[in-house]
Amino acid sequence: MYAFHKPIAIGAGTYDLTAAGEVLIDMISHSYDSSFMGDSFTSYFGGSPANVAVNMANLGHTSSIIASIGEEPFGEYIESYLRQAGVHIQGLQRQRSHPTSMVVVSRSEGNPRFIAYRQADRMLEADKTALDLAANSRILHFTSWPISMEPARGTILELIDAASQGGALVGFDPNYREILWEQGHDGRRFIRELLPKIDVIKPSDDDAQHLFGPGSPAVQMQRFLDCGAGLVLLTLGRDGCLAGSGSQIHHIPSRADEVVDVTGAGDAFWSGFYSGVLCGFTVERALQRANAAAAHKLRQTGAVMDLSLDALKQLEGDRACE
Repeated sequence: MYAFHKPIAIGAGTYDLTAAGEVLIDMISHSYDSSFMGDSFTSYFGGSPANVAVNMANLGHTSSIIASIGEEPFGEYIESYLRQAGVHIQGLQRQRSHPTSMVVVSRSEGNPRFIAYRQADRMLEADKTALDLAANSRILHFTSWPISMEPARGTILELIDAASQGGALVGFDPNYREILWEQGHDGRRFIRELLPKIDVIKPSDDDAQHLFGPGSPAVQMQRFLDCGAGLVLLTLGRDGCLAGSGSQIHHIPSRADEVVDVTGAGDAFWSGFYSGVLCGFTVERALQRANAAAAHKLRQTGAVMDLSLDALKQLEGDRACE
């Protein structure tokens, strides 16, 4: 159980954060039209773990990524983008026979619709480089995408074990969508059984409904806590965030004042929270930083948060990160 008035203790490591899982090309529509027809699209660097890795590098933290891309122009673009962003890329795996995965996304002020074309991202393997990165990081972050298919699912389980043995904080974004899961595998049950191994989980209200069905925020929170997660951060859009651990439940108001594009807002929230944890903030204080980062991202188009640590401090009226 985590106390909201205390910092989260995490181990030492070469990297502040290692993000594992999908790195993609996001094709985002120009208009707010969920039909995908008669529209034009712009390509963006994407993939939730990759967004978090870049966000953390922008905030001045050392970050690395474990991901699988194709050996083609999209893969070359992703590698170049990550390198220029300051993310350590020795954990990138390159697939000759599987192109870089792509997601077509409708611009939205709510939950965007998407079509996923999955190739290289699902081929992630637990090689020595990947295991060493997980074992030498202070935070390991992943989503439900890589655990939806083998061999990536088994890889993530090995990375969790390696990170936990090294004293890392393990963060999981349970963005479960049945359409992404391989047929014949009960993804909902798998995620529920995985939660006792997770330190911090951040479902959105939409994620919770996909996993558990309808329910009030309080009911959804209790469902996650009953599954054994250490700290649950249930994001509720304009209504802010519910944070729960053990019998404690706190509400953190949203700071959003303008919504241009919701893509990547959850990743910005994660990044702000992780930054606060690494700075030694209390859980409650780290959540305030998370909300400030998410509010900033909502004013921008694209998945990556264009924000330095100094700019984030100005947004939140923060003291320096020691």
